[in-house]
Amino acid sequence: ILEGHSEVTSNEFSVGVGPASEIVLVSDASNGSAFGGRVFTPQPRAEIHDAGGNVLVNDSSSAIRVSFYSNPSGGALSPASGTTELLQQGIVQFRSMSINKAGVGYRLTYDFLQYENEN
Repeated sequence: ILEGHSEVTSNEFSVGVGPASEIVLVSDASNGSAFGGRVFTPQPRAEIHDAGGNVLVNDSSSAIRVSFYSNPSGGALSPASGTTELLQQGIVQFRSMSINKAGVGYRLTYDFLQYENEN
């Protein structure tokens, strides 16, 4: 027989539907206005979802890298040190992202970089 409490409640935890299965772009430069040499409004924001559409809130070790899909004017993404950002609870928010040259037809691509198992 236990002395004291005989029942304990666990801490809150998440149950997902497997590993990362998609990047969901919440906001992107194409959602607002972009001018050569000025920061995008809004800044890119993305979430990592599992197969069930749940944000992987336990993943704060993987990252998302942004790069050009198409770069018709030969622009450069800036800041160069800010093109890869770590997830914070399955979400990444880029900051101060811009393209130095004006142009038409720019497209960005976002790549998931899994550094540790997010489950």
